[in-house]
Amino acid sequence: MKKIFKWSFAVVLGSIGLTSCLKDDILLDPDKTTNVIELVNTSVPISPITSEIIAFGNSFVASAESPLDIVVRYTGAHTAPEDITVNLTVDPSLITAYNTQNSKNYIALPSNLYTIPSLTVTIPKGGKEVVVPVKLRTNQFDFSKAYALPLKIESVSSGIISGNYGRALFAVGAKNQYDGDYTHTYVSTLGNGTNSVSMATIDANSVRLVPGLLGVYSNAVTLTIDPATNRVTVAMTTLLPIATDPSSKYDPATKTFTLKWTSNGGARTFEETFKRK
Repeated sequence: MKKIFKWSFAVVLGSIGLTSCLKDDILLDPDKTTNVIELVNTSVPISPITSEIIAFGNSFVASAESPLDIVVRYTGAHTAPEDITVNLTVDPSLITAYNTQNSKNYIALPSNLYTIPSLTVTIPKGGKEVVVPVKLRTNQFDFSKAYALPLKIESVSSGIISGNYGRALFAVGAKNQYDGDYTHTYVSTLGNGTNSVSMATIDANSVRLVPGLLGVYSNAVTLTIDPATNRVTVAMTTLLPIATDPSSKYDPATKTFTLKWTSNGGARTFEETFKRK
């Protein structure tokens, strides 16, 4: 019995020693690690940690040319020992797989909505990365769609492609110039106060209030801005009819909304100010 115990203990110690050595190579001796080639983004990952495919989230104020910099990186302790040619490919099957695993509804970004100078890039000798400068036509985005650019490292002239970051989705969305967080002050027949609200993009010139009416109630409120005059129209699907006073406006210089409107056919009145944080 005593001998069996000693033998088992030795096996356990051997196992612990082996595991420890492996961890030491990774954590304590970076010179012994092997670099891998991967895709990264300046934004943080938005995919669940259980996802087999990494996804990065990016949003842009709508414009004719929004820059999305995707980085191909030689990750590890060392720099590239030689010029490394990296061939990328746009792979829509990544979106199908990602949506299935994570119950999402991304669609492939149409080719007419972006430009990539080349899908072949080079990590220079002695360097660590190269930028793939994607240009997005976010002013042509359909705001109701969840777009993603699915990229995969197809091949490299030398080195190892990352098993975790060798493919990725770059989710891209457009937001209008009014999208953001605001300090909200109101005087109304439903009460007075100050709170914080957000405005979320609906389309190029419309936003919805989050969480809703007065930043207090769940009633959905939509603001539509006339870009030519900066006049604002308030709309709701409840407490009808709604009437917006012609003085309601948006001041682009101070990024402030000043609203005056009524609901319930004039029975309820609202005067509100939203100042961008």
